[in-house]
Amino acid sequence: ALDYTFSTSYTFYVHAGGGTTLNDYRRLNELSPYHNGSLQPVVTYSPLDVESGLKASPATGWDFRLFGGYKILKDDVFLTGTDVWVGEWSEATPLWKTCLYEQGETKAAFGGAELNGSYKGWFNLSLRGVYYDWQKKDDTAGSLWLKPQFTLDASLRARILPDLHAGIRYQYEQRALPYKDAPDREDPVSNLCLNADY
Repeated sequence: ALDYTFSTSYTFYVHAGGGTTLNDYRRLNELSPYHNGSLQPVVTYSPLDVESGLKASPATGWDFRLFGGYKILKDDVFLTGTDVWVGEWSEATPLWKTCLYEQGETKAAFGGAELNGSYKGWFNLSLRGVYYDWQKKDDTAGSLWLKPQFTLDASLRARILPDLHAGIRYQYEQRALPYKDAPDREDPVSNLCLNADY
């Protein structure tokens, strides 16, 4: 890890790392609750995960970050959707969709920006967007259909009364193309949450 601060409130950084991710039942459920596999996939290993960027705090209570990076994942998990058919072959109908998993090597370059701030205890704002460019080592090693291409996470928490707060959070995830030159991609995911606390 390398961090260099200049002009008192600006920091340039380079962080490099790696590690392993256990592909247990819980992680497969996070990828898709419809996964179907009798054998536990091997551990995903990242020999390189590097990120570089600029952090700044131009005003009290506010900071932003511009960043980019690159990572390699060996034995990454791919989920492949398939329909389960019921009935005679000539009149069969899809009853449900299940997900089978495969594993292979992926690489991803990414870049994004993040903004966080607050104003005199009245509100807290957070905004983060990241774009990914995924590549597979082997075109037969699965599909990128559930990998994120672009993610956006925005939240706002405001004080209504001294002990009463209300908040809103929006999450958006655009899926990557399942393979190179694919005509279409999976529908994006949108999640809107409202909350209050006293």
